[in-house]
Amino acid sequence: MTLQNLHHEILTNTDCRNVTVHFEPSVDGYDVLHKNFVDKDPEMESRLLVVKEKRIVGQQIFDLRESANLSQDELGNKVGLTADEIDSLEMADYEEHPFTILRKIADVFGKKIEIRFV
Repeated sequence: MTLQNLHHEILTNTDCRNVTVHFEPSVDGYDVLHKNFVDKDPEMESRLLVVKEKRIVGQQIFDLRESANLSQDELGNKVGLTADEIDSLEMADYEEHPFTILRKIADVFGKKIEIRFV
């Protein structure tokens, strides 16, 4: 069913429980950015890689915090940061993340930090 057909079904069908929608998986945003803006620009390639790495670290912090049922404020209190600073880490909205901050966050969750050059 296409999105247009789905829209029509929703508008005309009072019982939408029988409507099945299959969405095609989208392309990774990183791949789209790379193809359209980066392919032949080494500086942009480097900058995009930094963004990707920050997002991976931010997602891991978010996942750990959520799995421990901690708020950003609670995690911040445990590592000496504000909730806004935790939010910035999770959203990859920061210039640098000192290793000491990552170490404190890892300690809260009983985790180790692993850095690999691949």
